[in-house]
Amino acid sequence: NMVSRNGLPNGEQIPQWHQVLYDGLIFPASPDTFNDPFDCEFVLENNFLNSRTAREILIKQLVTMCPLTETEKNSLRNGIDLEKDLKAILWNYYRKTSKGIASIMLREMGVAMHEIKNALRVACFSADNRSILMWSHYAQNHKGFCIEYDFNELEYKDYLKPVQYVEKRPFVAGNFADTKEPGAGEIIFSTALYKSSEWSYEQEWRIIATKIEIPFPEYKGRALIYPLKNYITAVYLGAKADEKFEKELCTHYQGTSVKVYRMQMQTDCYKLQPVQIQ
Repeated sequence: NMVSRNGLPNGEQIPQWHQVLYDGLIFPASPDTFNDPFDCEFVLENNFLNSRTAREILIKQLVTMCPLTETEKNSLRNGIDLEKDLKAILWNYYRKTSKGIASIMLREMGVAMHEIKNALRVACFSADNRSILMWSHYAQNHKGFCIEYDFNELEYKDYLKPVQYVEKRPFVAGNFADTKEPGAGEIIFSTALYKSSEWSYEQEWRIIATKIEIPFPEYKGRALIYPLKNYITAVYLGAKADEKFEKELCTHYQGTSVKVYRMQMQTDCYKLQPVQIQ
């Protein structure tokens, strides 16, 4: 694929792999493009309706329907049994129960959680360069390449975290929206680090941000981007990579500190072994 260099709208058109490998640019992706439908699909705990945030949303909805007194507002804010208080208020005004409003609120929060997912941008890496499945899925059936990075000096390496592989889906705490601290978003980010144990072979690490974050001023106005060229230490060619492609990479990295390897199929087992060619 041809892409615009540095993501500029009218920039120089270059092959996408040049952008990733030669320029070292990583454009984190939206979870909507991922092949796992559960990925970053957040689920709220059932106790959300008891959170302070939910209670305030509920009060705002109710005051548009009926003239709540301050006493009624306070009972909704501070009452131990929200459902009981809500039922009493609605029965007093409308002779109705609270079931309808509760379901509406949960549906609205589901929409809000999906909007949060859409705002996320994720850069994915792997700790394993020998996985046959990874080469098959993400490197053109072993014809592409794998980049090795050394992130020890990465200025935002604290944002690089391993994915946790589990059997049961984690829930976003029902009171997540009550926190006003700067790190409140970490609750969402941490939930985006869980995947089904069926994906454990990927040994994935992630840098998670939102599409509105611009970590580097020089890229302001462009897509969210991570310039990682200075952290590339080696390139691994697939076992089925074209010899012309191999020659081009060796020429490009000749005289640099970046090593070039080719993955070799073992004859005595179903494994790949990297062999240095430059």
